[in-house]
Amino acid sequence: MILARPRTVAIATMVVMLAAGPIGCDQIQQQLTGAKDQGPALVALRETLNAKRSRLSGAVMNGQMDFVPGYLNDLKSTLDSLDTQAGKMSLMDGQDMKLKAASARNVITSAEPFVMQNDVEGVRAQQRNLDQVLFEIDEVLGRAIGLVDVAPAGGGS
Repeated sequence: MILARPRTVAIATMVVMLAAGPIGCDQIQQQLTGAKDQGPALVALRETLNAKRSRLSGAVMNGQMDFVPGYLNDLKSTLDSLDTQAGKMSLMDGQDMKLKAASARNVITSAEPFVMQNDVEGVRAQQRNLDQVLFEIDEVLGRAIGLVDVAPAGGGS
């Protein structure tokens, strides 16, 4: 069956496409730059990650092996939060974050036998590897924070 009024169909199609266009553009923009409301969450995760990394580094450097298992578990929970937040990041940063979080988990898993054996040198070597991955995660967070609008601290009046 051939439509009697192709012009009417073309106009109706164009109206539907224009109405759906802004929704599609917003989704594409979010995939490229990330959700605009995630800035405070990213800043908080970055601060938490840096604090936990510092505590772990201090404990390892001072040979306080009793604290290391708890700090490693704390880092695992932060990595879980980073994985969750990665879904709201830009496509590139989100995938990069997931890969780096998986790498950090692998290093933590590799460190656990050294921790259980109380092998300070082995733990130090694994902690240096973990530090490298955590610094890479920090770079991804910095880049993601730069893509979103972060409200100034203190309300800014």
